[in-house]
Amino acid sequence: MKTNQKASKAPVSMKTSAYDNLRRTIMASLLFEDTFYEDGESAADRVARYMNEVSPEQARAALKEAKEDNKLRHMPLYLLTLMAKRGILTSKDVENTVTRVDDMAELLALYQKDTSNKHMIPHSIQKGIAKAFPKFDEYQLGKYKGSKDAIKLRDVIRLAHPKPENDAQSALWKKVVKGTLATPDTWEVALSATKDKKAEWTRLLTEKTEKGQNKLGALALLRNLRGMQEAGVDNKVIREAIKSASVGKILPFQFLTAARYAPNMSDLIEMKFFESMTNVEKLHGSTIVLIDRSGSMSSNLSSKSDTRRCDVAGALGAIARATVEDGDEVIIYGFEEDITAIPSHLKGFALAHELARANGGTRVYRSVNHAVNNFKATHDGACPDRVIVITDEQDNGGWYSNSEKLVNLPKKSHGYMVNVGTYEHGIKYNKNSGWTTISGWSDSLIKYISKAEAAKVL
Repeated sequence: MKTNQKASKAPVSMKTSAYDNLRRTIMASLLFEDTFYEDGESAADRVARYMNEVSPEQARAALKEAKEDNKLRHMPLYLLTLMAKRGILTSKDVENTVTRVDDMAELLALYQKDTSNKHMIPHSIQKGIAKAFPKFDEYQLGKYKGSKDAIKLRDVIRLAHPKPENDAQSALWKKVVKGTLATPDTWEVALSATKDKKAEWTRLLTEKTEKGQNKLGALALLRNLRGMQEAGVDNKVIREAIKSASVGKILPFQFLTAARYAPNMSDLIEMKFFESMTNVEKLHGSTIVLIDRSGSMSSNLSSKSDTRRCDVAGALGAIARATVEDGDEVIIYGFEEDITAIPSHLKGFALAHELARANGGTRVYRSVNHAVNNFKATHDGACPDRVIVITDEQDNGGWYSNSEKLVNLPKKSHGYMVNVGTYEHGIKYNKNSGWTTISGWSDSLIKYISKAEAAKVL
């Protein structure tokens, strides 16, 4: 994913401090944790620049926020390498940040990949990894695979020199070096080792862990519903597994995808969808959500994805409405040539399906302006706190002519033009108009908006 803030047209921050700008750039990585790309100066370069301008205490606070609050994986490791280059990194910073086996190898790889690092691995990184290594048992170490080019666990031991705390730990690490770790009992391993898929799926769904959960896990359960049914697993067994699944870490969008592949389970999946809403960031105040329902929105997000643009757009509407609290207001429109208000009684999957209906042409400018003017007419001329538009930015009358212009928003309002397409032409707006373009799609969009606005950096 990439975010395009279009600084020449719509700056997203006034005169903010280096620390605020650092936080904003880190939070933006919620949107592109895997691909990490922005137009203009790359986010990685900006993070590096701001990290050199903030105090050591602010750098450490940004690291903690990225790791503990935003639950990012790659960014905290990158921040560790930047802190090491400045000479402000401690082994405790590394020990606290390394919470997965692959964190250790990735941190070493990141530091070595930076050609500006002319020295050996810093002592702070070596000592921090050495302190973190004892956290992991044989099952966790055995699950680490890495890629062909990745640093191996035996390389981590060789570079960090962790000291075993007892004979059992010493024996375990010798297995790491020799490559004789026990094969972990994961569902992928179990299924690949048997021809009786039905029996194995049933075992994984019915056997319980020490925490009382099935051995498959909630995300793997949702992603494999179709495979289970094709293998002939009893629907009662599957439904019972869904009922008891712990969905605290599942993103709402993943439930909608699961229901599309297992429609006969959609009632239970939707129940879990609403259950997961307790973990979704809230957008307080007043929000207008506009969902493009033109024909082009029925296209897939990419050639490698079977998820349609209209699917993710509908999911956002369902998420926004499901998280409304007392005193907040969310108004949802579908739009083609003009807007259509979505009835307030539609929620969950019914709302998502209504928003995913692809129809005719699109007038983005006209639709957005109509929605904002409707709000002002019923709120004593005030604008909403935010306007979120999910579109592929194709407009039948706007981007190639001056016949229509996007409404400007006041300073206290935020406009987000979320572009899920990859076309050459996009929506244009004036400098200081209050609009930000985010190109691509992420399940963390609402979380990003909520945190960025709370930090007062948008």
